[in-house]
Amino acid sequence: MIKQYEAIYKNGQLQWIYPPPVAIENRRVMVSLADEEDEPKSVDITVLLSQTRGSLGHRMTMEEIDRDVSNMRDEWTRKWDLS
Repeated sequence: MIKQYEAIYKNGQLQWIYPPPVAIENRRVMVSLADEEDEPKSVDITVLLSQTRGSLGHRMTMEEIDRDVSNMRDEWTRKWDLS
């Protein structure tokens, strides 16, 4: 089974981004290189949260959620008049 690990190649060495794999001495490895534009960008969590604020609309109460679910179920079980 092939497992993937991320590292940065620098000065002839692999610098593991996450904890390194265990027991890799004398094992065959395959290397694939990511394009520079594929590199992950750092994210400012404060900016991200401010950009998404309000995207879910107003908070609903349990009663409102139950009522909406009940209405949706009624629509699915309703007999349609197709004449």
